[in-house]
Amino acid sequence: MVCKKRYKAIIGYNGNRYHGWAKQPKLLTIQQTVEDAFYNVFKQKIKIFCAGRTDKKVNALGQVFHFDWSMKTKIKSSAIIKAINHALPPDIRLLKIHVVNNNFHARFDAKWRIYQYFINTDPHYDPTSFSTIYQYNKPLDLKKINQIKKMFIGRKNFLSFSIDRRKEKKDLIKTIKTIKITRNKAIVKIEIKGNHFLWSMVRMIVGCFIAFNENKMTIKEICDCFKHPQKGKSHFRAPANGLTLFKVIY
Repeated sequence: MVCKKRYKAIIGYNGNRYHGWAKQPKLLTIQQTVEDAFYNVFKQKIKIFCAGRTDKKVNALGQVFHFDWSMKTKIKSSAIIKAINHALPPDIRLLKIHVVNNNFHARFDAKWRIYQYFINTDPHYDPTSFSTIYQYNKPLDLKKINQIKKMFIGRKNFLSFSIDRRKEKKDLIKTIKTIKITRNKAIVKIEIKGNHFLWSMVRMIVGCFIAFNENKMTIKEICDCFKHPQKGKSHFRAPANGLTLFKVIY
C-alpha cells in the first residue's frame, strides 16, 4: 500500500545565479531546481512550499519547505539527502529532512523568521565574497545606527520600507522582535527577527540604516515613514546579495 506522507526539509543555497525562490517561466529558480532534482532521482513530481520566498540573489542557510510524497518503499532520511544533493548543483544543498504531521505548513506554522545581512566595510572590495556580503567598502558608524534601531522594533506598519503590492492594512502590520548589529573586524552583521516580512522589507530597513549613516535620511523622515505609510517611501534598498535567510522558528 502506498502511503502519502508530509515531509519537512531544511535547505541552504547561494542565490547569486537564481531568480529567487518561486518558479518563473524560462527562469532559473530555487524551487524549480529542487523539484527537478526530486523528479530526476525518484521519478515523482512534487510541489514544495517554503517558509518565505526569497528574492533574486538572496541566500539561505535555513530555508524550510514542506511537500507531500508517496513512497512505495521506506527510505532513510540520510539516503534521501545524499541522493538529492547528488542531483542538485553545488550552490544548493538539502540539509535535513523528516516526516511531520500532515497539518504542518512551512509558511503558516512559522512563528519567527531570522534574516542576517552582511556588509563589508573594508575599503578593499572582496571578490571572493561578493555573492554573500554587500561590498559597501566604506565605514559604518554603528553607534549612530543604533540611535534609530529601536524605531523599527515592535508591531508596526512597514509599508514605507517595502515595495509590497498588498493593500489591506492588516497585511502590512508586522512585528520585529529584535535587531542585533555586530561587527567582526570589517564585516558588519545586521540580524533581524520578525514574525513576517513584506517584499524587500529587510533590505529596505538595512538601506535606511545605511542612508541614515550617510546623512541622507533624518530621524524625522523615518518617523514620518511610520506615521504616514506609503509603498517604498524610504527609497533606500540594500543589494540582495548581502541578505541571508538564516533560520525559521516553529
